[in-house]
Amino acid sequence: MELNRTGNPFGNNGTWDEATTFELHTITKTWKDPGKTDSATLFGNWGALAISFNATLAGSASYTPGKLGWFSFNVQNVVKDFVKDSSTNFGLMLFSNGHVNSSNGGCLSKFSSPVDATSSLRPKLSITYTIPVSIINIKSVHPHNVTINALNRNGFRISSSRSFTADITVCAMDGSVVNRLVNRHIAAGNTAVLFTKSLKNGVYLLKVTGKGVSVGSKMVIPGVYRLQ
Repeated sequence: MELNRTGNPFGNNGTWDEATTFELHTITKTWKDPGKTDSATLFGNWGALAISFNATLAGSASYTPGKLGWFSFNVQNVVKDFVKDSSTNFGLMLFSNGHVNSSNGGCLSKFSSPVDATSSLRPKLSITYTIPVSIINIKSVHPHNVTINALNRNGFRISSSRSFTADITVCAMDGSVVNRLVNRHIAAGNTAVLFTKSLKNGVYLLKVTGKGVSVGSKMVIPGVYRLQ
């Protein structure tokens, strides 16, 4: 998660601008937005809002005096929890830790909000995910109930009711051979077949042949995707 610090409510003149740590904590109950953003609100009775939050740190970022721009917080575990149970998602509260130093008054900050007039400065949540490798059986002639199942980009798994000896070929969609294993023993049950080198992202054709066995499959290896 990224938040854009735009400055100090009282101007960037060194007042209320000490080194600190920005902390994120999950809010644990429904709360009401006071609807105020002016600096006078800073000294209002925020306790009256009764915002309950979890004392456990959800994410943090170090701050040095005068720094403006983006601050990154790792909130991976929090997002996972929100996905598992959306009823726990009441938002996050941002704190400035270490604000009790009296030499300069602590640290006050302004951050771009979700309604900032410049959309590119609004808070960002980036999600990186990987789609699992998939295999689609497209041709099958065999007496042993042979199937090919996805394992990972380094190989796949062959399931068979009986053992047999197989030649295994992996081809790119243009027909070029990427990997080939000859006289590979396939045991009854499940046998993991690992490639001599990992496959790049793309679509491949797999062919497993043996005595009375011919199984063809399409293997899709996706990339890693990033959402913002």
